[in-house]
Amino acid sequence: MRKQDQFQKINQKTEQKTEQETLNKIYASARRIEIPEQLTPEAVKARLDAEKQKNAKTQKTKRSYYRNLAAAACLCICIGGASVSYFYSRQSQPQIKLQEKSDHLQNKELDSNKEPDSNKELALNEESAKKSELNGAAKSADEASQGQEKSDERKVTKLGSSYRLASDYGDVYDAVKKAQAYSFEKDQMREETTGVTEDASAGDAASNMKAEFDSLDNVKEAAKDFSTTNLQVEGVDESDKVKTDGKYVYAVQEERIRILDAQSKALKLVATLKPDLEESLDSICEIYVADNVLTVVLQADQTEIKNEEDKNGDSDAKEDAALKEEQKQMYKDALCYDMLYLNYDLVTKALTYDISDPKHPVLLASMEQDGIYQSSRKIGNHLYLFTSKQMFLENGAERVDLTKGSRAAEWIPKVNKEAVKADCIYIPKEGNEGVVMACVDLANDCAVLDTKMLVSQGAQLYVTKDSAFFYHTEYSANTEKTRIARFALESDGTIRAKAAAAVKGCVTDTFALSQSDGYLRVLTSLTVREPWENRVYVIDIEDMKVAGSLTGIAPGEMIYAARFVGKTGYFVTYRNTDPLFTVDFSKPKKPRLIGELSVTGFSEYLHFWSDTKLLGIGYETNPQNGEMIGVKLSMFDISDPKKVTELAKTVLQGVDDSEAMYDYKSVLIDRKKNLIAFTTQTYQESCHDVYHVFSYKNGAFARRLERPIGSKGCGDYTRSLYIGEKLYLVGSRKALTFSLEEQIKELGKLTY
Repeated sequence: MRKQDQFQKINQKTEQKTEQETLNKIYASARRIEIPEQLTPEAVKARLDAEKQKNAKTQKTKRSYYRNLAAAACLCICIGGASVSYFYSRQSQPQIKLQEKSDHLQNKELDSNKEPDSNKELALNEESAKKSELNGAAKSADEASQGQEKSDERKVTKLGSSYRLASDYGDVYDAVKKAQAYSFEKDQMREETTGVTEDASAGDAASNMKAEFDSLDNVKEAAKDFSTTNLQVEGVDESDKVKTDGKYVYAVQEERIRILDAQSKALKLVATLKPDLEESLDSICEIYVADNVLTVVLQADQTEIKNEEDKNGDSDAKEDAALKEEQKQMYKDALCYDMLYLNYDLVTKALTYDISDPKHPVLLASMEQDGIYQSSRKIGNHLYLFTSKQMFLENGAERVDLTKGSRAAEWIPKVNKEAVKADCIYIPKEGNEGVVMACVDLANDCAVLDTKMLVSQGAQLYVTKDSAFFYHTEYSANTEKTRIARFALESDGTIRAKAAAAVKGCVTDTFALSQSDGYLRVLTSLTVREPWENRVYVIDIEDMKVAGSLTGIAPGEMIYAARFVGKTGYFVTYRNTDPLFTVDFSKPKKPRLIGELSVTGFSEYLHFWSDTKLLGIGYETNPQNGEMIGVKLSMFDISDPKKVTELAKTVLQGVDDSEAMYDYKSVLIDRKKNLIAFTTQTYQESCHDVYHVFSYKNGAFARRLERPIGSKGCGDYTRSLYIGEKLYLVGSRKALTFSLEEQIKELGKLTY
């Protein structure tokens, strides 16, 4: 409470200073207003004298005139007073809107004073009496017009109770300021859930699963004879550190890309592509390869140190020295001081190269957007780039200044050096981390087709062919909840906000979300209070309302792995044994738990081997005390989802870890080639990497290769792939080539 009180004290001082500065500007502006010629003292006196001579007939006429003239003078005073009052009451709005309103009032006043006839001045008085009503009507009409415009554009102004469309940069400022000043604890928002209703649809889980799996398998069978990146969603390509086009292998090595020829006996280095990086800390993140185009995603560091004088000017720095010193200490305690006083900017760039001649890549186009590279997806020629940027407000700067166009670009994330427009930003009640998403046309010089931003702390991503789902978990003392926002990805490149939902629990596995037949299936675990429990939610993606749910699953355990196919879902929970649960989604509004299998250990990654078999990679444990024994492979029979059995398992005893557990792209699993390839790590005095290749046949796992690949440090080799009858293990600095015979043989080693 003491720290919060200090923050409130600082905030009050800042608001008092802002209030006084705003009033000073109002009074200065008022002094600059020119007095209409008709209201100068000389003009008024001349008119009075003339009227005395002309209207000396009766005292009643003179009294009437004086009342009229006084009314006109009072009108001017009232208008001026109303302007000041309006300025003062709206000081939290952007200055440009204040100036427009002031100009509007002044113009009406000047136009009215051009009428010399006293009777018309009376009419003006009556008109001013209705001014408030007219302005209100005009404002309502303007808002209605804007609403119609947004309706025409199908813009969604609210994403449930979680997010809303910003009306201007002032809205974004308010959300960021609230999060920045009170970053210790977030307000809890209502959870959006609805009751479960009946659904007349029915289907057989096993047959539906087989149909979808056969469809996916046919796509793979029709592909060329080389492996592709292991994807979360079929048809939605993902960037990776290593890619191949079937003839060449492209491997990322920090600030360069190694191009390796795979057409000879062993891999051979034929070219090195080094993009024009500006700083020593710049590095390449991941790449895409398709249709003779290499797309490179890189991170550029634009950090620079600025003094307070550089930001605010010498006079401001001296004037606010005491306040800023206090703010400095408080923000330092809140772990955001360095970010506020260090101009720390990371920019993510996408570059395309023509690789029709891989030995001589040619740069085609590029684009950039602010923030740390979070992820990307490629659907056809559309690249969806996702970055995350913390937004920090400059100390001592006024709201009205920071929300102007030129100043807003200092803290609002930019795409191609232009700040994301306010009407493309969705904000919560508070938050200072913006997830920027841009759709880039790779076939048209990296043109940016659309941009949106969601202000959401630590949002993770699930992308399908037509939707991008952002989800993040909020924790409190009593519970946790996951907020999910959906954006539609349209064929023309438009990114359109749709709706949002909130469900209880946290998402603990990348594959715990799955979209199918107009519904999003979500698996969550509640672990804040005892006993733990797990839940299943089915959400209608059109309005993001919960259509069905299951609760109270596996008390005391947590979800470790999940996978969906067709209308069936599988997930693994764990404490000392590994229950593998089966859920039937054939009736989305009434999901059913139809199977449960308990085995020792647990799976961290699940992968469909066929329509009747499910592969699990995880750990074997002691069922009595949970002690780790080693890495385990399991093959489950899912031909009858209600009665899943474990057909086979093998345990790599003494092995501590594997990238396969947390990076699905590091695993090569191919039923056509009968390959299961991954690396493991054993931690003793140093880290020992071993490359493993297995096959599954005759109801058992068969070891085909166990190749030690390093003992000085882990991670030199990152990806496994095949081209034709050759198998490759490729890293950032080394590559191994093997022949895909029954007993795999090593053909060569390349160091670059």
